[in-house]
Amino acid sequence: MGEALAAATPQDWIRWEKLTRLHVRKLLPLVCDTAAIRRSIRMRPPKLTMTPQTCFPAGMRYACWQFNMDTLSGPIISTCWIIFLVYWVVSAFKVKVTAEPQSLPSALAHRIPVGLGWFLMVYRGFPPPMNTLLTPHTNGVMAFGVLVCLFGLLVTLWARWTLAGNWSSDVTFKQNHELVRTGPYRLARHPIYTGLLLMCLGTAMNAGHLRSWIAVVVIGVGFWIKLSQEEQLLLRHFPDSYPAYRKQVKALVPFVL
Repeated sequence: MGEALAAATPQDWIRWEKLTRLHVRKLLPLVCDTAAIRRSIRMRPPKLTMTPQTCFPAGMRYACWQFNMDTLSGPIISTCWIIFLVYWVVSAFKVKVTAEPQSLPSALAHRIPVGLGWFLMVYRGFPPPMNTLLTPHTNGVMAFGVLVCLFGLLVTLWARWTLAGNWSSDVTFKQNHELVRTGPYRLARHPIYTGLLLMCLGTAMNAGHLRSWIAVVVIGVGFWIKLSQEEQLLLRHFPDSYPAYRKQVKALVPFVL
């Protein structure tokens, strides 16, 4: 190789240089696209934002949300009812002595529909079409049902705490009975029933069955019978103050009903 280079003439060097330029000119476009390189240099890398939408696939996000609602909505609503029952039993020991009890036929008038409604809500062994699904088990419906039940529980506990010793399971008049118009009783005359109906509504939305929605209606009828009896009792014992209170405040839904 060294002898060949030493023996090369100037014409040979000129010919080799031309051949080298020719080969480079032919091979360079095949190896590297210079225009593409210039374009890539001018381009900026895209800005990435780390969010749950970019980090997790849509199917995985839906599966996680669906799993959470299916597994959590039922236990949350059950816990609401357990809290209600525990508070009701404990607070029942701190009521005033009954001065005027309710007769059994009058008590059965509201106990029967309310008890039937609870049975419809809880018992699952009814034949078709009682277990027909009316409310779809979608994420939005179940989440909204949980919120309604939680809100109803708060209203119920607030009203029971405000009523204190004047409360009774039946329509009775207590010794030193007071006409309570504070707390939630400024917005509704019977807020305990309002809260309980909201809890029933949230439970029915979560269950979605036909029997659950029938139960809400039946329980509502029982509560309406009971509050009508309470209205007559309070009108008789508070003839001066209760009519004015009745005109100012609605029975169940503030400013509506």
